Amino acid sequence: MNKPQFLIIGAQKSGTSSLRKFLERNPKLFFTPQRELHFWNRDLQYRDGDGVNEYFRNFDGATPNQTIGEKSPSYLPSNSAAARIALHLPEVKIVAVLRNPADRAYSAYLHGQRIGAISRNRTFSDAIRNYQNYQGVPYGDVVSQGFYFEHLERYFDHFDVSQIHVMSFSQLTLNPQQALPELMKFLLPEAFDLKSTEFIYEIPRVNVGRSSRFPQLVRRIRRSKILTIEQKNYLSALTFKKLTDISILPEDRAFLDEIYRESSTNLAQRLGRTFSF
Repeated sequence: MNKPQFLIIGAQKSGTSSLRKFLERNPKLFFTPQRELHFWNRDLQYRDGDGVNEYFRNFDGATPNQTIGEKSPSYLPSNSAAARIALHLPEVKIVAVLRNPADRAYSAYLHGQRIGAISRNRTFSDAIRNYQNYQGVPYGDVVSQGFYFEHLERYFDHFDVSQIHVMSFSQLTLNPQQALPELMKFLLPEAFDLKSTEFIYEIPRVNVGRSSRFPQLVRRIRRSKILTIEQKNYLSALTFKKLTDISILPEDRAFLDEIYRESSTNLAQRLGRTFSF
């Protein structure tokens, strides 16, 4: 039975979809046809471990010489995913991409509005100052996912440090020629040459900032119990338009910087280096 050998755990709105798009170009790597499985953080799928064999069947299409991976950003903030993964996949490699938490929060807010999960009347200022009122609501709480230290600590508690590769969004987007070969060496240590010219080290642009022309229609699409995830994404995308101006008010950024200060400081200490988002 095929099992994943690496997991991209998040963070949400930090370039994980673009990263998967790049990695899919390598024939040595295998990803599931479904973009995200969200298995390890969902109780109804995990079923106290009874759903694991069903989860593994998602990787039946991999050949013996391929390294198998999966991407689900919901694994990073989950309270239960790290322990479950460690129980069933103790040797798996963990990849995390972290974005400036204030920028990530704003991107999540725009995404929530785009898919109709956040009301047009709810401002970003209100969303970040009252985020605790929306915990547990999909895309309602746009703040908590940015407490990276607390989320990653669960993985450091369950995995050896050599199994965890943490990347920054800025490094991934501004210096992919360094970030991507280092990641490939982590994933394929015996098969990858850092000096290889086989691949173009550029990150595809996926899920760029957009808004919906018809948010109420998108909300109905997202609530449908008949459509698949892929069908919902396709129909929703037909209503999108590109945003021309994406910015955070200075007072909102200052508010978030203060909220995240302790977590970001602890993260830098945990990683043993100055970490630039």
